[in-house]
Amino acid sequence: MPTSNGDGHDHDVIIVGGGHNGLVASFYLARAGLDVVVLERREKVGGAAYTEELFPGYSVSTCSYVCWNLQQRVVDDLELERHGLARHPIDPLPVLPFRDGKYLAFWADEERTREEISRINSKDAERFSEWLELWERAAGLVHPFFLRQPPTMEEIREHASSIGELELFERLQEASIAELASEYFEDQRVGAGLMLICDVGDPFAPGSAWSEAWWHTNEPNGSVPSVVVGGMGGITQAMASAATERGVTIRTDTEVDRILVEDSHARGVRLVDGEELSAGTVVSNADPKRTFLKLIDQKDVEAEFRSRIEGLSTQAACLKFHAVLDEPLDLSPYVGPDHDPRYSTYVTVAPDGFETYRRAWQQSQAGEVPDQPVCHIQVPTAYDKTLTEGDGEIVSIWTLYAPSKPASGSWDELRQETGERLIDHVATFVPNFRSAMREWELFTPLDIEERVGITDGCIRHIDMIPGQLYGDRPLPGSGYRTPIEGLWLCGVGTHPGGEVTGAPGHNAAHAILAALGRDVGTTEAGKLRGSGR
Repeated sequence: MPTSNGDGHDHDVIIVGGGHNGLVASFYLARAGLDVVVLERREKVGGAAYTEELFPGYSVSTCSYVCWNLQQRVVDDLELERHGLARHPIDPLPVLPFRDGKYLAFWADEERTREEISRINSKDAERFSEWLELWERAAGLVHPFFLRQPPTMEEIREHASSIGELELFERLQEASIAELASEYFEDQRVGAGLMLICDVGDPFAPGSAWSEAWWHTNEPNGSVPSVVVGGMGGITQAMASAATERGVTIRTDTEVDRILVEDSHARGVRLVDGEELSAGTVVSNADPKRTFLKLIDQKDVEAEFRSRIEGLSTQAACLKFHAVLDEPLDLSPYVGPDHDPRYSTYVTVAPDGFETYRRAWQQSQAGEVPDQPVCHIQVPTAYDKTLTEGDGEIVSIWTLYAPSKPASGSWDELRQETGERLIDHVATFVPNFRSAMREWELFTPLDIEERVGITDGCIRHIDMIPGQLYGDRPLPGSGYRTPIEGLWLCGVGTHPGGEVTGAPGHNAAHAILAALGRDVGTTEAGKLRGSGR
């Protein structure tokens, strides 16, 4: 049984959920001298950044699968590389095969990419540098706000004005991604291939360019898309090691049934086995909907606030497909038989450019499984052979989009058929995809929700769209605090949002420490325990 920390509580801080942001928050809180426990319902920490042996002898990053924008400050503060983090940059990313037999590949080398584009359209190749400069400027509008408390739109506007980019700021608020691309490129496949899009849904939606700006912040952060050695769980295991070294207690196979509230103040949690733990501060790494609609008793949340939480958009659900192939993806019809093998390590199937995204989004919003979804196909074993004990290749596909709740039939009924259709769709562009396949498994939005606990299978907790970013995430003016005293949020449903960045955990911890009047740096009580330092 736990013992009191001296204040009558079992711990100073209880963190619900051992995903990456919960682990990051626990580190900073423990570094400041607090007694912190992380409660994780699964057998090991990781949340969506999790590696498991999905097929015998083959370990897979089952949800998140590329390290895109992990914040360097988090890497340095937690000394993640000392704790085992290792990464291999993916290059090129992506390669896009098209129906006419042409293809595009985007390399880290700008000149090499320009040469690739020129095979599609020489005029588009000439505009490539201008396009990169546009999004570098756009990222500069928002990246300075990543590792701080959520900015209001007015603060971002003032920053834009101070750096002479007010016109760009206003343009991004109004324009769609497709509209901007059409101003630079004649072939929309080029523009669509250069965009990240992700949760935007319809790339023709006005204001979608503002959401797109977020996805280019990896460049000023100094990050490049990478395969993590040991899968994405390699990140969270390194974070767990850093946290425990600081004195954090991590309890796995420990599911929280209820966040306990008395007199509008969080006082602890009750586990599914009935055990209760008390703390002066409770931090939820779960998504906002799960936190307030499932983990907290309805009587403890005002009806108006509950209604606002229910209204949060969680529509950008996806499918995750995993398989073992006997051989690498065959792109020889596009790049020839003696091509650079790196061409086959990250492939995106979106043959009709922006129209592919819009059609898939519209079908998913109608409750239909898209017949030609956007498929981001990645082969981690091309960079990391530690994932397999044998031969063959692991392949994962992030598939956009999918309805959280199909209009006709259940996901249990549709899973096999959807997987078979997905294989056929990819095989249209990658001819050996079905013939080389040994075994496969498809995770639907329902599977993702049940495995990871994310509402509607929305991998970024709530959609990354205008009205749910920066100071409006998850709700306008809410930040990491909640209306319940002593209860905080730290997951990707808070600023700055999705991807494995560590930024929400970092920011939430610093907000909590400020509220508690604690020094954010290392205190004597929070120094490395038992390390000899």
